[in-house]
Amino acid sequence: MGDYCDFLEELTAGLTAAPPPKSLAAPAISVIIPVYNTKNYIIDCLMSVTGQTLKNIEIIIIDDGSTDKSSDVIKMFMQHDCRIKLITQNNRGAGIAKNNALKTARGKCIAFVDSDDILEYKALETAYEIYKQTASDIVIFGAYGILNNKKTHCYYNIKKVQKKFLGKKLKSDILMNDLFSLPIIAMCKIYDREFLEKNNILFQEVRKGEDQLFFIKSILMSKSVYIINENLYGYRKNRKNSLTFAKQKKDKSVIENFYAIEEFLAKGNFQSEIKIKILNRYFDKCVSWLGKCEKGYKKEYFEELKKLLAYLHDNHPELFSHHIQLSPYSKYLIIKFKLLCLLLRRKLNGSK
Repeated sequence: MGDYCDFLEELTAGLTAAPPPKSLAAPAISVIIPVYNTKNYIIDCLMSVTGQTLKNIEIIIIDDGSTDKSSDVIKMFMQHDCRIKLITQNNRGAGIAKNNALKTARGKCIAFVDSDDILEYKALETAYEIYKQTASDIVIFGAYGILNNKKTHCYYNIKKVQKKFLGKKLKSDILMNDLFSLPIIAMCKIYDREFLEKNNILFQEVRKGEDQLFFIKSILMSKSVYIINENLYGYRKNRKNSLTFAKQKKDKSVIENFYAIEEFLAKGNFQSEIKIKILNRYFDKCVSWLGKCEKGYKKEYFEELKKLLAYLHDNHPELFSHHIQLSPYSKYLIIKFKLLCLLLRRKLNGSK
């Protein structure tokens, strides 16, 4: 405990050395940071956000019932930066936390940062300048990975996006065939707040994957996006105790993701081939999840997956779900092989 107190004193001294930013009446960007037990990483996160070259921001932190010392660190930063606002709630998940933060946000734009990740110091200024110049609903940038405190490759790297889309304002429908080359998370973007509010774009209230519906809705409902050809976000990989770190799964959130996205697509006036592409993608994820389930949870998940298959058989005969044969004892590699065969079958049938 003594070492921790010494560390907080050292942090306080470092923060005191810099003059605190003044409170701003009309922030350019509201940065929303959900926090749950990340005391070992949140200092780096908050240093990167409070140190942004764009000073005209508000920082909304939602403590989702942390039981470690995360709140101590947050309150230390609050003493030296009046732009920080802290909201606390019982542990209800990041989706509810971010929705609660959106209710209080005043910024012209919204950005999301996970509390174990970081932003490049110029990230918000770069994105906001482009937002002002182009009036895009969403400005997108890429991410690099952070593993053992070193930069590494990341699934959300901007290099996944075709070069012809980079550095220009685009109508969102142009991106539909390349939808999943974009960072399929809420982060790595700034959003026009009025655009989100007007279209009632909120997070799904599940324990995992809460931003999948948010991603699909925001991209499909936007009129224009701009993609910056830079990786401005640092995404921490394989953090112990994080929801995405667990190799063995014990939840059905991916199935809940599917139903929520399917309901949204059913209500919207979207092209049929886009709906099929999205639903097939998320169905594949539901199937793949079976091979990752904990041994004791696998049969329970399999029953939910069978219900999904029956629902798709009755409501979406155009999908490829009926080609998948599974059992609750299916291994992950076998499932991946079946999905690969399914993908090849789609290609042979001309499906994208």
